Amino acid sequence: MSLRGHSGAVLEVRGRSLWKTAYGRRHSWALHEGAMIQAMFAWSKHVRAPVVLAFDGDASHHFAFEMQYVEGARQLCELPELELRAAWSLLMEHLSSEVSHSTAQHAPWACFEPKLTELSANLGSLAQSAPTRRAMDACRERLQSGVDIPHGRCHGDMTFSNVLVDQQGKLVLVDFARQLFQSPAWDVAKLRQDTRHCWSYLWLPAGVQPQAPQLLEELDRELDEVCAGWKDAAPVLETLSLLRIAPYVREQRVAEWLERSLTRCLARYF
Repeated sequence: MSLRGHSGAVLEVRGRSLWKTAYGRRHSWALHEGAMIQAMFAWSKHVRAPVVLAFDGDASHHFAFEMQYVEGARQLCELPELELRAAWSLLMEHLSSEVSHSTAQHAPWACFEPKLTELSANLGSLAQSAPTRRAMDACRERLQSGVDIPHGRCHGDMTFSNVLVDQQGKLVLVDFARQLFQSPAWDVAKLRQDTRHCWSYLWLPAGVQPQAPQLLEELDRELDEVCAGWKDAAPVLETLSLLRIAPYVREQRVAEWLERSLTRCLARYF
């Protein structure tokens, strides 16, 4: 059985293993870096990552890695309310621990400038979108003086679709990603793609509805508590995380979702 992920990587189940493969220099390097982070992830009592078993390719044009296949695991966006609440409690415990082990530092404009320049040149079909251009300008202006955020370990792409719950009710993190710099602030920003913008629910089968807005708002308020130490930086990181989806947009419905989400951020923060 093989599937294609949002970023173009191919997923293939082979027995008790899952192979993930990417082609092209950009995607291969991104997958290689994510695999390295996953391989070094420190497990805790309730949170783990699939064991990385093997690597293939040199990441110049093609890269693949083999990991343990977690049979029966479900994404957060697939869970009914009670199970989602239980999993969320474990996730908040994990995030709070990562924040407590982080060090508050100032991230200067130089940390962001190369990525914003690259992003501006690779907006694809959204290059002429008014919400996208306005959001780019707003992020650039807000980040000129840098931001104060915690520096420490992070998953890098912690959306509802990348947090699984196994058959024992424990969390399994997948699809790790390298960020501009390592900070749990990115994980909060990525989770808000779902608590505020329902990103992962775009990819569920037709007819499956997102959780009730009231529940997602409640979960989102818990994120406020986690990021209390960098509340001034949280809005721009949330907006920048949304913008970084733009180069991968291939469907009109996703482009429309992104424009709506950016418009909400602009109205709320800028």
